[in-house]
Amino acid sequence: MHKRFFLCAIFSASLVLLFGQSNLLLAQTADTVAKTDQDLAKENVALRRQNAELRDRLRRLETKNARRTNATVEVRDSATTAMATSLATKAPIVSPVAPISWTGFYVGGNMGYSWGKSSNGWNVFAPDTGGSTICGSSALCATAVDSNIMNGPIGGLQAGYNWQQGNFLVGIETDIQAANQKGDGSFIANFPTSILVNNEPVFGTLNASYEQKLTWLGTLRGRVGFTNHGWLVYGTGGLAYGRVKINGVATATGINIPGLGLPTCPVSGICPLASLDDSVIKVGWTAGAGVELILADNWSWKVEYLHVDLGTIERTFTTLPGCFGGPTFGCGTAGAGTSTLRSKVTDEIVRIGINYRFAPGPFAIN
Repeated sequence: MHKRFFLCAIFSASLVLLFGQSNLLLAQTADTVAKTDQDLAKENVALRRQNAELRDRLRRLETKNARRTNATVEVRDSATTAMATSLATKAPIVSPVAPISWTGFYVGGNMGYSWGKSSNGWNVFAPDTGGSTICGSSALCATAVDSNIMNGPIGGLQAGYNWQQGNFLVGIETDIQAANQKGDGSFIANFPTSILVNNEPVFGTLNASYEQKLTWLGTLRGRVGFTNHGWLVYGTGGLAYGRVKINGVATATGINIPGLGLPTCPVSGICPLASLDDSVIKVGWTAGAGVELILADNWSWKVEYLHVDLGTIERTFTTLPGCFGGPTFGCGTAGAGTSTLRSKVTDEIVRIGINYRFAPGPFAIN
């Protein structure tokens, strides 16, 4: 019994000891948990404080960066403004360039070459000494058509006035040209006589040689053109006039018959028929085109083409009396006669020139 009691006492003491240790462990655990909670709370407070400090620092950095950006923009704007002000102050004042104007009077000179042509129609007539005008009797009748080329250099002076409106120009120009255009021509024509051989009329032969000259010419023309960047392209046309000169001689086959009071024919049977030395001033028309370009200041140069038509020039000349016909088979006596020459004169001119414009200021090229 004592043994049981002893065992019970030991068991109870063990339980008390175990319970006490358990309570002590629980108390220690509670203290540890409480301390841990306190530590975590302190760390949480510290973290919150650090977070607040970091946010405050971030705000200060953002504010500082914003101020720096604004300051940079202000400095850049100030520098740009200062540079613009400096450039505006230092830049030279450039006057606006005036547009090109061709308006005004001008004078100039020119030179070139001309290809002239004279288309001629000859009508030679002399009645016989009895007054008959029937061709094929003793009357002398001969016709011929030929052309003569009159080429040569030309040169002269011009003057005019231009009016410009926008890119369009109208003007008037006159010029006078010295010319050295000349050409030699000749023709042969047969004429019938009253002499019959085997019932066929005998023909005589007329031979003429001559020289034609265009000694000077002038024009009075209008000009209409388009101008752009110092160039002027224009058409022109108007009045033309010039002096045309001709000289020459004509002979005819014939026989020298003494005692008739007729001009003496050489032994060869060639008798003098006519001589011609005449000049005339003729008025016609002209048309053409050109290009003109500004050189510098008030100077410009041009290239120009003109077609000139002086129309038809008619001249009369006197034929000598004589016994004209076949030098072998006889001749018919013809008295003095009046003959005509009709010439249509044209000219193709290419020339270059230079002009000086009288104006308040020089040309200004855009």
